[in-house]
Amino acid sequence: MTRRNRGQSLRRHCLALAVAAVLASGCGDRSHDTPAERQPDTEALSFLIQLQNLSNAGRGAQALQRARAYLETSPDTPQLRYAIGTLLATMDDFEAAIPFFEAEIELNPGHFLSHLGLALSLNQLGRPDDALEALSGALAISPSDGQALALNRDLLMETGELDAALVVSEQLLETSQDPDDWSEHGVILRQFSQNNDAMDAFERALELDARHSASLLNLGQLLVRSGETDRGEAMLAKQQVVSELNDRIDHLRRSSRVAGATPQNFSALGAALVQAGDMVDAERQFRRALQDDGRYPPAVFGLISILLSSGRAEEATQWSATAVMAAPQDFRSFYLLGMTRLKKGQFEEAEAAFAQSRTLQIWDKEPHFQIAEAYLDAGAWTRAAESIDALFLIDSEDDRLELLRDRLAAGQATEN
Repeated sequence: MTRRNRGQSLRRHCLALAVAAVLASGCGDRSHDTPAERQPDTEALSFLIQLQNLSNAGRGAQALQRARAYLETSPDTPQLRYAIGTLLATMDDFEAAIPFFEAEIELNPGHFLSHLGLALSLNQLGRPDDALEALSGALAISPSDGQALALNRDLLMETGELDAALVVSEQLLETSQDPDDWSEHGVILRQFSQNNDAMDAFERALELDARHSASLLNLGQLLVRSGETDRGEAMLAKQQVVSELNDRIDHLRRSSRVAGATPQNFSALGAALVQAGDMVDAERQFRRALQDDGRYPPAVFGLISILLSSGRAEEATQWSATAVMAAPQDFRSFYLLGMTRLKKGQFEEAEAAFAQSRTLQIWDKEPHFQIAEAYLDAGAWTRAAESIDALFLIDSEDDRLELLRDRLAAGQATEN
């Protein structure tokens, strides 16, 4: 990984938590030889939660302004300087963040995350040796913390200390289920020409995240070099698609952070995150769009789909009414209305909504597939069979047909 990519990965682990981290009372196995971490009082904690909510809503600049004002009136508040540093770091202003992390450490030397934030910010500014020194403070507080170990590994790699990096990486993998950690382990092993072990590490990363870009790239390259050309080239082609989507998400994140970002910005980011499989963040972005425009159709559609996929049919039903009012001529409004009814077992109402949807636009195969799955989940075998037949008429070669028919046959056999 480049420094930029490593920084993005680590920021997802620690600094992207923004001020939520102030709610943590500890960081794992703390050393007994380090100062205790000072905690904010009830009033300050309430304020920090407000900052968290603003940050989650994409209003980091407003959160930063309020935090600075609070600091002027309550300069001894524990973890407030950390919160300001974190907000600045998530805006990529690492130079400005550093003094706040340093000031928090001076006021609150046992605050693990301030040491970690300082080290990460220094590394982002191209100062890995200084970052290693700063990181020693975090490791003194919590020697086994996964975030600190990951940063330590990356800094050792960046400074050319590969033997030490390998030792730290092996320690980290004793407990880690993070694909980034397994991928970075593979990168280190490649440096030692241990290509078979490296391939195993990349395979493990892809077991944890089938779209892990760095692992697809590295494993694809190794497979091509080892003679497994077809499989390797397929992985490299997939990596290109994933990489382009990741670039698009990065661009959309930046556009959603600027002053004047619109529901369109947040909704587009949500849709891209759905493609990437990050439903939690996607839901957050759709809800952020709906804060500004409670009837913005793409955000409503996206939110309903996520609610349905996570089993929250009641809330999905409420939003489906909004969808019909906001976009009565869009086939998706009635399709999603039908899906909410289906999920609640209201099959006749669902079919009526589906019929209305088809009058607005001829369906491709995806709605039929989704409906067939939903009827199978509900044990409505006859209706499921009808949806499977409709899918067959559109694309008789769809690989999913066999799986649907197997599920249908198994369900009917159980009932009989």
